[in-house]
Amino acid sequence: MVSIPFLRAWIKRNKRNTDLWEVETDRYIPRISAALDRLKPALDMSQQIPSGPFSEPLSMEQTIAYHLALFARNGTIVVDQLLDNVGLLWSQGRMVGVSGLIRFALEYWAAVNFGLGILNAMQSGLDIQKAGEKAARLTFSGKTPVKLPWGGTTNNVAYSVLTFIDGLKGVEPEARDFYDFLCEASHPNFLQNTYFIMASRRYTNFSNESFEAHAHELLNKNIEIAEKAAAGMARDVAAILEKTLPMFSKLR
Repeated sequence: MVSIPFLRAWIKRNKRNTDLWEVETDRYIPRISAALDRLKPALDMSQQIPSGPFSEPLSMEQTIAYHLALFARNGTIVVDQLLDNVGLLWSQGRMVGVSGLIRFALEYWAAVNFGLGILNAMQSGLDIQKAGEKAARLTFSGKTPVKLPWGGTTNNVAYSVLTFIDGLKGVEPEARDFYDFLCEASHPNFLQNTYFIMASRRYTNFSNESFEAHAHELLNKNIEIAEKAAAGMARDVAAILEKTLPMFSKLR
């Protein structure tokens, strides 16, 4: 029986250099698919959030909870699409840009985790007015004006994304290191961008053994962060919905 390492080595020797990106990168595709699967329970659970109008006016506490639940649902949908796009680019050998998508997913998980913190604090006795201000700033804000569905534009100043990222340290101590790593390939960084170019289909350099080892370090770390973001998002969205859905049960 032919061993897997032998078969892989044979393929590398006999395939054209331009095809090596596929040999070297296809091992990560199942992990991307598994990360997407982690989000499905949260996506399904979020369908239980009722749509208005409600039979009676919402209390301040219910309003905050409703906004945070919608924010969590939106975040799940966003991360689901981001990781789906990662899989699409990855399968096509277009590695430049993958880190930016995963960074966005990490940011959204961090923001949802921040929302869970607001909800926990409110249910533990945080002043309702303070909780409302923080929730409004999280959910209805922008660095530039964004059109509001009911008219006008946002006037709340958005939180810095680093506020969210640094807030993750309680559940993910490496969050800031992950974010900094992803930023390097999302900015005009000559060396880091070049490594991702050489891991791509058109400019593959996997025949270079030194690059091959480094490329897998980079690619594996990207997927590791994507996996953590998907798992964290699924967990925190479920926690938000478990706390908030009972608050809407009599309003449907």
